[in-house]
Amino acid sequence: MYSDLIASTTSESITASIGKTLKLHKDNYKALEQKAAKSDFLFVIDNSGSMGGEQDEISKLTTDFIDTMNETAIDFNVAVITTDSDTLRGKGFTNDKSQIEKDLKPGTNGSAIEKGIYFAEKALEPTTGTVALVGYPRQGASLSVIIMSDERSQYGSYPKPFDPKSNLFVDNQYKVYAIVQPQHAKYSQYDDLANATLGKSLNIKEKMNTKRSLNLLLKTQGLLLRAMNYQWQNLITFYHHQLQLPLTGNGLTAVN
Repeated sequence: MYSDLIASTTSESITASIGKTLKLHKDNYKALEQKAAKSDFLFVIDNSGSMGGEQDEISKLTTDFIDTMNETAIDFNVAVITTDSDTLRGKGFTNDKSQIEKDLKPGTNGSAIEKGIYFAEKALEPTTGTVALVGYPRQGASLSVIIMSDERSQYGSYPKPFDPKSNLFVDNQYKVYAIVQPQHAKYSQYDDLANATLGKSLNIKEKMNTKRSLNLLLKTQGLLLRAMNYQWQNLITFYHHQLQLPLTGNGLTAVN
């Protein structure tokens, strides 16, 4: 005995008693308004004495960065902190090209103890962090952290050692991109954190590769955000056929 129920709307498998006729009604679905995908970026720049040249290089990438974001139609904002402070530089989050260029060059008078992960974590603390206090990340926006340092991570052990696999970044799905020295991987946690958050590690000394890789990463992320945020703009109407089961019960015959 077959059931007079539709078994699954997703697979479109239909069962009914032999001889029954099923008439499926017309459904209208109104799509939601399409919204621009949003992405917020927190750069963590090493401001120790050896970083002058690297700061110049990443500052020069600002135009490419903004062009990539515009190309992928992303609503973006950027903020910068350093490896010795969680204070947001300049005006905080911005999409102004000249401000971003300036913020990405914090100088080289900072501490020689580079604690990029520690201060990024501190800045991103919910409710109390410097990022949260200015209303970021925005509702519905992804947040990516880009750490740039030519020294290993020096997180410290207080109040407890940092665990790259269990932390604020992983819990909140914040992707971390580490532009660092590959030879520090054995002693540093930047690359471990990047891997744990499904980000990527780039070689700070390979300027052209870093530029191409960073642009590719941003473009890929932008396209993924658009795909995830995409919603149909038009009214979609589905017309279902009248379906009739033959007396043999071996299959369905569609009747217009």
